[in-house]
Amino acid sequence: MLLRFLLALAVLPAQAQTVNICDRTPQVRDAILRAIPTADCSAVDSDGLAGIESLRLEDKRLTALLRGDFAGLTNLADLRLSVNQL
Repeated sequence: MLLRFLLALAVLPAQAQTVNICDRTPQVRDAILRAIPTADCSAVDSDGLAGIESLRLEDKRLTALLRGDFAGLTNLADLRLSVNQL
């Protein structure tokens, strides 16, 4: 019985969890929101973050980044930070 239950769990798709990105650096938060079709930073889910492959943050007047700004961006392959003061 337990084995059947565990096998059933193994074939279920993982459910996306809501991720609050509202407290990230504003420029990073806005870039994420542009990449995901939502205007509500509290409605972003982990699947949405994982689907982002590129963030363009060139010339955004960044002087610092917050710890966790890029958390959940597991497929991020292209991060553009030129023309900032980091």
